[in-house]
Amino acid sequence: MRCHLFGPLSSVVIIAFVFTASLQSKCYCAVKPNPDSLSRVYSDMGYEYGTAGNFTKAGEYFLKSIKLYSTTENPDSSILGARYYNLGSIMQQQGFTDSALAYYSSTVQLLKPLNSALSDLAIAYVEMGNCFLVRHEYQEAVNYTKQGIAILSAQPNPDYSRLVVANFKLSNTVAGIGNYDDAISIAKRNIVLAQKRMPKMLSAIYTGLGNTYLSRTNYEQAMHCYKLAEKSIERGEFLSLEDASHVYNNIGFLYRKLRKWEYAERYLEKSLASFKSFTGSSPSNIAQVISNIGEVNSDQKKYTEAIGRYQKALSVLRRPVSLHKTLALQSLYYSSSLAADIDQNLGDAYLNLFSQTKSSHYALKGLACFKEAIALVENSRIGLLGEEDKLRLSERYNEVFNKAVGAALILAQTNNAYVDVAFRYASKGKAAVLSESLRRINGLSMAGVPPEVQAKEQMIRQRIGVLSEMIYEEQKKKTPSKKYLESIDADLFGEQERYRLFLKSIETHYPKYYAAVFDTSSVSIKSIQKKLKTDQVYVEYVVHDSVLYTFAICCSSVHWKVQAMDAEFHRNLVTFKNELVPTDFGSVNAESLNRFAASSFYLYSKLLLPFRELIKGKTLIVAPHNELTSIPFCALLTAMPIRPKGYYALPYLIKSNALLVSLSSKEFVGNEYQYPKVFASSLSVAPSYKGSFEGSLSSRAAYREKLPELYGAEDEVKWVSQILSGDVVVGKDASETSFKRFAGNYDILHLAMHTFVDEKNPIFSKLIFFNSSDSVNDSYLNAYEVYGLKLNARLAILSACRSGDGSLVKGEGLMSLSRGFQYAGCPAMVVTQWLVDDFSGGAVVKNFARALKDGYSKSYSLRRAQLEFLESSDPLRSHPYFWAGYQVVGADDPVFVPLWQAILPFLVILIIGLQFFVGNLFGKTRVTLV
Repeated sequence: MRCHLFGPLSSVVIIAFVFTASLQSKCYCAVKPNPDSLSRVYSDMGYEYGTAGNFTKAGEYFLKSIKLYSTTENPDSSILGARYYNLGSIMQQQGFTDSALAYYSSTVQLLKPLNSALSDLAIAYVEMGNCFLVRHEYQEAVNYTKQGIAILSAQPNPDYSRLVVANFKLSNTVAGIGNYDDAISIAKRNIVLAQKRMPKMLSAIYTGLGNTYLSRTNYEQAMHCYKLAEKSIERGEFLSLEDASHVYNNIGFLYRKLRKWEYAERYLEKSLASFKSFTGSSPSNIAQVISNIGEVNSDQKKYTEAIGRYQKALSVLRRPVSLHKTLALQSLYYSSSLAADIDQNLGDAYLNLFSQTKSSHYALKGLACFKEAIALVENSRIGLLGEEDKLRLSERYNEVFNKAVGAALILAQTNNAYVDVAFRYASKGKAAVLSESLRRINGLSMAGVPPEVQAKEQMIRQRIGVLSEMIYEEQKKKTPSKKYLESIDADLFGEQERYRLFLKSIETHYPKYYAAVFDTSSVSIKSIQKKLKTDQVYVEYVVHDSVLYTFAICCSSVHWKVQAMDAEFHRNLVTFKNELVPTDFGSVNAESLNRFAASSFYLYSKLLLPFRELIKGKTLIVAPHNELTSIPFCALLTAMPIRPKGYYALPYLIKSNALLVSLSSKEFVGNEYQYPKVFASSLSVAPSYKGSFEGSLSSRAAYREKLPELYGAEDEVKWVSQILSGDVVVGKDASETSFKRFAGNYDILHLAMHTFVDEKNPIFSKLIFFNSSDSVNDSYLNAYEVYGLKLNARLAILSACRSGDGSLVKGEGLMSLSRGFQYAGCPAMVVTQWLVDDFSGGAVVKNFARALKDGYSKSYSLRRAQLEFLESSDPLRSHPYFWAGYQVVGADDPVFVPLWQAILPFLVILIIGLQFFVGNLFGKTRVTLV
């Protein structure tokens, strides 16, 4: 179950009304003497209501003050900016994050030109960062907060109290994106500063630091920090009564993790009472504590009590209907993400009651809760700008989609209609960010956005990518330049602001774009069946905790199965992967063969054996999920050999079935058929790496160090270009610049080269070209650069090491280099799952090219290539390591039509025509003779 903390893991403002009446200039920007006395009175009344916790009245008076003051002659920008800030703060406290951002943006626009109001501008940036944190836009949150800190730090006499608060929020935000070491470092420095300059912030800082330790499962350090925060509260070192409530909640939560239920409930009830005693407490804060108490009940199997708590939490979190209608709010809740969490927990409780009672009534209620949570998550994702933030949200909430699948399949046991419901949730939960990104790219054209505007969008995104990479590379150095990083950070902040305004403009002027991009529809079983050919079977997997859900769909029927994914499954998966890629081939022996055979057949028995008759002789379109994405299905064994003679004699799945990998059902259904060509153009590229280390940028040198020459790769591209009658670029001519210039002109792209897979930041994974002396490009084609290419290729053969591998994001799959080619418009790829041997890999690719040229589908072409390799290999090279790493991802249409097939219809017509002509001629002659 998901738990709720206050602090860096919370989706609400970290400290409600962090600047109190004793620090008026910190909560509300300092207001200069106002020529309009009534406007000033309204502003003062707004402040008084705000500090008393009556945010509704405070908002009304601040708005009156702004409207009145705006009508005066030559209004002072600093005064107007301060009042917009105050209104933004009030909106933020009430959970109206979008409104708060709009008012803070007005503050920024008014204060930017004024050198005298830089400190106020800085704190506006910090609060904008806090709003982005609430919206799960973590990168934006980091950038805005850093910008505020940079401005505050640059002042001749820095406002240290504001710096303490800003650093506190930065630490929380950095922890939110998983950079725990940085978050801890920032918090520890901030404690020293707060002890000297702002002791009242200590309880909040200790709480945030405790939350970071808790995220690292360091419970001892977390409790130590929470207890320090509690002592600070006792000494009066807090800004607001809510600070104590936060501390009690988090201590209660940690006791729950430690399974000390009595202590957990005591502290949570204490937190709830503390919140309720404060007039201005945020509904989100109260709802969080009630939900946490519900989770304690649930942990103790008191599901009925837990359900009551969750329902109460949702009712507290729900905005009044009148307010919802008045402000035309998109969400009924003060915090959509918190509501999604509570809905998920409520659904869990209902399913636990189903397990106890076997009443389908509870399963139906659980499914309804998951449905509402999914709707809230999808709505939240729409508002996010950066892909990293979208991926983070997708991974965080992937479980709720899987739970919906499970609940629907429970109901399917008595009502077959729920099988389609389950499959629809499976389709929604896979590669949603990729689908949205592809729609964004296509949506610009579909919405009628002019080409020059599209080019501008691409240029800004590329600029953001370049600046992000510069920061990333500098930070990896032993002694990064602080001055350089601050400069690049400022540039990046400016570009991201520019991009955000640009997208707002697109949505305003081209409403069709919004509708095209943010489509949250699902894929039905019927739409899959309509797309399938008679010789194809679509197999969709969903992994949830210790359960595996499988759907096997053919043109006329659908089959499904629920199985346990226990420790034995995972043990066999690990063994299978280890035996696939041995660390030392000298140690491969009969025992290795037996281990591989046993683990491979075990996986087959779980994944495909239940559908053996359905898939016999068919092309399998496999949509794996989470850890299943690492399995090369072609190397699974369809039977358990008794005494295997060698790897060459094993009954591999590839011997009976062609295989295609689909990233999601949406991708499968969305791939439009492309008619094959007689003369499809191709470009094959294989760089040289001789002397490639010299002249490389120092920040990139590590990527080229000790790169071996790929002699087999050059041979491979020459053969493939000859087979496909295409162009070839090798050696020193294979530069990044030339590839970018010409790649968009070809139907097939074939790249045989080294790669660098960045597990931590996949967008900085690279294809490594020849290190040319080029002032435009650095000879490293990053994944983010591939996203921006305009490709017309129907197929990309990425015969580069690990081109189909990368870090796993739950629900989205592997963040590989191949993903970038999909973004760039390439519907199909041949990729590698591990470091391939360039000579054996070259043989597979050459055989694949021959079959492709003969007019076969991509999946059948790869199957034929792998079988030919197996038949011609010696016992050692028949090991799956040498051939099973290749897989086809995406569209399966043939690229080529053989010349004889293309001209055959015309020959038939010609022959029929000649027969008709000759027949008529002789017929007429016979009539004449008579």
